[in-house]
Amino acid sequence: MTVKSYLFLLFFAFTFQVTAQPKAPKKKVVELKDKYWVEPVSINSEKDDFSPFMVNGSLYFISNRSTVVGVKYTSNSNENTCDVYSANQLDSITFAKPKPLNEFNTAYDDGPVVFSKNGTYALFSASSKKGKLQLYFSVLENGKWSKPFLHPVSRPGDSYCHPFLLEEKTLFFCSDKAGGRGGMDIYYSRFESYNWSNPINLGAKVN
Repeated sequence: MTVKSYLFLLFFAFTFQVTAQPKAPKKKVVELKDKYWVEPVSINSEKDDFSPFMVNGSLYFISNRSTVVGVKYTSNSNENTCDVYSANQLDSITFAKPKPLNEFNTAYDDGPVVFSKNGTYALFSASSKKGKLQLYFSVLENGKWSKPFLHPVSRPGDSYCHPFLLEEKTLFFCSDKAGGRGGMDIYYSRFESYNWSNPINLGAKVN
């Protein structure tokens, strides 16, 4: 047998051995169903509970639920006015008994509220006797919230509400200020040189 013939037979045997191997069974793909489910959290009431915000293990939200202490205020629709509440988180769906955040709450509608990432800066909207919404901010110092201050972007005579902080340097909010496209428009302002810039309308693609 020549070397050439030997190599050919060796190659043929190797190829046959490889191709003759039984194919590995395909792994059964198990589709996991019900990966997510929705359950009501433990603090819901029979009234409106909305605009949740989690920070530092506490849930902040807005509610017009009835309270057992303090003076009861009602809106023009004879519903309780909305206040800011907080509740400590116990597990994924269980929270401690909510408490009104009295440092932010007034006799009128308050909220929604947002916080900085570290939870030491709060920004929220609140109504007034004239019905105009304004933006206020408060700073957490030594475990206590400071007296709310009017945010620089707010102006008397117009409404400012629904704040949202993006990376703590850009503030989005809604306003019916003059120069908009009609009704409530979305604006943004950037924190630059230790001050908030003049609000900029997001334009026709959004408003």
